[in-house]
Amino acid sequence: DAFSCPTIKTAHQKTTADLLETKSILDEERTNSQTLKQQLLETTERETELQELHRCELSRVETCLSDQQRSADDRIAALEAQLLEKESHSRALLSRIDGYEAKLVEHEKQLESSRARELDLLQRINALSCTENELRDKVHSSELAFSERLQAAAMRERDLTEQINGLNRDLERMRRETERKERELEEKLTITKDECVVLRQSRNGPLEPASQNGTVVGGAGGGSTLNLSGNGGNPLQLNRSSGNINHLQVLQDEVDSLRCVLDLKQREISELRKQTQEYERDAKDLPGALTKISALESRIEDLEVQLKTKTEEEKELQQKLKHLQDNLNQETKIKSRLSLHNEELQWRLKQNSEKFTLAYAELSKSYHENSSFMMNATKSSLDQSVSAHHHHQLSHNQSRSSCSDRFFDMDDISPPTSPVIKGMVEKSDSVSWVLEIDDEPPEVSASRMVRRAGSFRSSAAYDSVAKRPKCSGLNQTTNGSMLGERHTAGIQQSSSAASILKQHSSDLSSVKPPPSGSSNSHRLRSKSVSIKAAEPPKKIVRSNSGASASPCPGVAGVPCKPLRMTD
Repeated sequence: DAFSCPTIKTAHQKTTADLLETKSILDEERTNSQTLKQQLLETTERETELQELHRCELSRVETCLSDQQRSADDRIAALEAQLLEKESHSRALLSRIDGYEAKLVEHEKQLESSRARELDLLQRINALSCTENELRDKVHSSELAFSERLQAAAMRERDLTEQINGLNRDLERMRRETERKERELEEKLTITKDECVVLRQSRNGPLEPASQNGTVVGGAGGGSTLNLSGNGGNPLQLNRSSGNINHLQVLQDEVDSLRCVLDLKQREISELRKQTQEYERDAKDLPGALTKISALESRIEDLEVQLKTKTEEEKELQQKLKHLQDNLNQETKIKSRLSLHNEELQWRLKQNSEKFTLAYAELSKSYHENSSFMMNATKSSLDQSVSAHHHHQLSHNQSRSSCSDRFFDMDDISPPTSPVIKGMVEKSDSVSWVLEIDDEPPEVSASRMVRRAGSFRSSAAYDSVAKRPKCSGLNQTTNGSMLGERHTAGIQQSSSAASILKQHSSDLSSVKPPPSGSSNSHRLRSKSVSIKAAEPPKKIVRSNSGASASPCPGVAGVPCKPLRMTD
């Protein structure tokens, strides 16, 4: 038997093993060719989808840019309107302030005039008070003097009336006595005249006869007795008549002197009556003076009340002036703040417009670069798949490392030098953070933010791309579960990362970007970790935000995807 020879048997077994191996290799090559054809179809489909997505992104960015420009224009118009309103309000306020200042000047003038009037009134009040006190003193002293003089005049008048009454009584008594004495003296004078007549007749008459003598003697005897008695009483009567005449003269002199005294007393009484009339007139004028004094006192009180009201009005005007000055200062502060805020908003709008234009340019540029890069990557992967079959396991290991490196190099270009966590948001099943790396210009960061925003918005578009079969080097046992997870839950893209990016973009817009030649440029990287607590095997998905916009080429026939690490 030819196969009984061990060498032939071993050779036969070797050839059969080689044949089986070549058959298996041929089957694998057929499967690889089929997978490559399918990958080519998928790449073409993906390219068309990317083109459609790029068109959608471009239209969305254009609409967003137009909306932003419209909103910015509207906001600028609103701010300009507000600025015009503030300027008009400030002008009105300035005019009102000028009016208030003019009114204040007028009030100050009025206040000065009122102060001058107040001083004049105070001086007049002091003078009136002095004159009032003097008048009161004078009136009081005049009242006292008048009362004293009135009492003295009344007493003197009483005394004088008593004296006059006594003198009148004495005068009447003296008149009666003088009349009686005059009657007596007249009687005596008639008697003496009769006696004188008788004596003359007796001396000058003739002697009567004797008969007649007897009768005559008889009659003469009686007459002689009378004559003798008359001759005997004649000197005494003469002495008495002379004494009566002298006494009458004395009484007449006394009466004349009493009449002179009476005239003097009557003159004094008339003078006292005149003084009493003057005092009565002054007493009648006293109520009018008192009413004038009370009127002056009431006027003084009114002037004091007016002075108090003027001082209160002055205080109120000063408070109003202070309030207006405070309002003016506040309005100027608000106006300065609004002007600064307007300038800041204009600067932000300018920066945002520049960033949007740069992002639009970068997006269009990246689209053309990615499309050309995808074509070159598919061609190189087809060429390398034929020559790299015997290095299958090595290429599988290298594909994972190169795919991950390529994936991160597409967006980062260089490893992070000094990352700084800008913000972190934790939820029940996801954690998002944003890193700041100082190694790229702001244009690249703006384009990355736009791509990241597009990747966050277009998560549903990539679900269809993620349904393609995985490469043979990856774990095929988890293929069905990963696809099922993509259909059911998808990648947990938290809105917290978008909020952090928006916050950081607003921070970047509020800060002036450095010049293009400076080396201290900032780069942002956002990473999201999603933990599904409902699944029994915990899976941690880590992805870069820029991978959705720029796919990486395959290495050694294996399509490259974002790295997924499953535990």
